[in-house]
Amino acid sequence: MRNTRAEELNREETLTKIELSAEVIWTGVPDGESVPDTTITLMSGEVVVESIEVTDGSTLVKFTPVDELDAEGNVILYSVDQEPLENYKTVIREFVIENTFIPPVVEEPTEVGSKSIVEEPKTEEPKTEE
Repeated sequence: MRNTRAEELNREETLTKIELSAEVIWTGVPDGESVPDTTITLMSGEVVVESIEVTDGSTLVKFTPVDELDAEGNVILYSVDQEPLENYKTVIREFVIENTFIPPVVEEPTEVGSKSIVEEPKTEEPKTEE
């Protein structure tokens, strides 16, 4: 008879935990302006493993240690993601997240009293048959 409980305990002891972190880079942020709060998410495929809210402009996000291998002994692949940020272009390369500030488009004010004249399209009178 196999002792499956002993095998389970032995396998649990050999599971290796790894520490993962993400670097967040902020570029082009105007002087005097703070970076926005954001959420950095550790993913395994489409599964969310952990999400960390960054509210202080941190540039290093450390995740809780995770399993290196799945139950069958295969290496688990991890990635990071970030929620979209207004006025920033985000590029993610492995565990480096680069957020580049994109200045908002400011529309030029129109002159007071200026008018736009739009001509109404001319319609033809319907022809009557005689």
